Amino acid sequence: MAKASTVRKVAAPEPEPAPAKSPARGVNVTYIPLNDHDPHTMVWNGVKFHARVPVILDPSKHFVVAPLPKEHILPDGTVQTRHSEGKVSMIELAKANPSFQVEGFPRAKVKTSKRIVPPPGKDWDESNDAELITEQEWTNGNWTSGEEAA
Repeated sequence: MAKASTVRKVAAPEPEPAPAKSPARGVNVTYIPLNDHDPHTMVWNGVKFHARVPVILDPSKHFVVAPLPKEHILPDGTVQTRHSEGKVSMIELAKANPSFQVEGFPRAKVKTSKRIVPPPGKDWDESNDAELITEQEWTNGNWTSGEEAA
C-alpha cells in the first residue's frame, strides 16, 4: 500500500522593501524657446536640453568656468578690477537667462531694445540724440533712455 505524500506549503519570504531613494540632488531647469525659429534641442556645457523638458542640474557638478571680477584698491586709492577664472553654477546662469525656467524661481524677463535705428539710407540727426545711452545708464545696466525711465 502506497503512502500518500504530504506536501507542506511554506510561505515565500517577503522581499525586503527597497531602500528609499534619496531625492535627486539638484534643481529642475527647463529650456523654453523664445521664438518659433529657436532650436527645439540645444546643448549647453555638455548638457542636452529638449524644449519644455526639465533637466535636473546638480550645482556641485554642473558649472561653467568663467572670468570673475575682483576689485583691488591700489596704494594711491585707484580701484582696479582684475578677473580670475572661477566656477559659476549653471543654475545661477539659467536664472538670468529668459530661455530657461528654473524650478522655484520666476523666469527672467526678455529685454527688448526700444532704440530707434534710422532706416537704410537715412543719416543720424538731432532727432536721434535722445536714443544715446549715457555712461551711467550703461554701467547700471539701464537700457532705456532717460525719458522712457521717467
